Amino acid sequence: MVARARATLATLEGLIEKERARPRGAPARRVIDRWGHRLILFATGTDGVAERIHSFEPGFALRSLYALVLDSEHRVRLFLIEPMSRQEAYEIDQYLFAGDGGAIARDHTYGTFTDCADGRIHERRIVTVFGPRLRVLQRKVEFLNELAGQPLTLGCALEADRPPFSDAASLLRAHGLERLASEAGLRVGPGP
Repeated sequence: MVARARATLATLEGLIEKERARPRGAPARRVIDRWGHRLILFATGTDGVAERIHSFEPGFALRSLYALVLDSEHRVRLFLIEPMSRQEAYEIDQYLFAGDGGAIARDHTYGTFTDCADGRIHERRIVTVFGPRLRVLQRKVEFLNELAGQPLTLGCALEADRPPFSDAASLLRAHGLERLASEAGLRVGPGP
């Protein structure tokens, strides 16, 4: 189960990266692979208002970018949350969901180009695979781009890892995307 969850997460991450690499300003394709996965993009502007967008290169300033990969039945499988850079810090938080909307895995990468604590580059990636009720089956922490010596675990950007969300519905609600997701035809549960 753990290997399958990690492989699925990597596959769906790859679909998003492939779409992101399309020519600047190109609209995201509706169906993105032969299994019928779809991509839906949302963003919040500097005013905090969320709206649906159709490209990874929208022509306005963003506070956060959201990318959702849906399966052929319009259930959310992967949800990427990417706040825009602030003070040279960055964060990418991705959740993999089962067909019933429960969280299966989380890939959380965050760091800074030059951390204020010591002027070094710091990046941390935590990949967690969950069982029922968010029981951790596997958790792997990687310190990327580190120099020799003890990794810095806290700093301007290396904040403590926040608790995960248990399901797609609560995550969409937390980011104020429930209505937009519903209007886009997204299903967050198993349905009929």
